Amino acid sequence: NTHYSEDTSREIDQEVREILDQAYATAKTLLEENRDILEAMKDALMEYETIDAKQIDQIMKGKKPGPPDGWSDNDKPHGGTPEVHDDLQEAPADDASDPTPKDGTAPTN
Repeated sequence: NTHYSEDTSREIDQEVREILDQAYATAKTLLEENRDILEAMKDALMEYETIDAKQIDQIMKGKKPGPPDGWSDNDKPHGGTPEVHDDLQEAPADDASDPTPKDGTAPTN
């Protein structure tokens, strides 16, 4: 059990607080700057209830993701369709530039 003086303990607390404040500010900025990506992921989750690696890659390219592999209209959740962002272009069903294998695993480069 290590004991610190009150001054040392205060300095440790202050340093930890500064680290946490910096990490919080960085996370907040990243979320704010990428709000459109978060909204597109939310929309895909609302529509399909799941998203796979291929859909995430499509979203990151600024495209509206197509359905996950094996999806059919019978899988649509009850509750209607969510709003979608008009600025996102729907990705083609077969994106040849997508290195992600069809099984959703990470590419092996």
